[in-house]
Amino acid sequence: MVRLGSKGLLRIPMYLLKELNLKEGSVLHLEVEDGKIVLRPRIARANCTGMVG
Repeated sequence: MVRLGSKGLLRIPMYLLKELNLKEGSVLHLEVEDGKIVLRPRIARANCTGMVG
């Protein structure tokens, strides 16, 4: 369980940060699904330089 802090800040527990390999500056997508807050780590894309289409 986490508590919402001042200015709407939310602290993610360290064990989850380690499990998801998240670090300071990691980008997360925030969505609301069926009344629930969902955070998803952004998945880095491979370099697509030179690809056509």
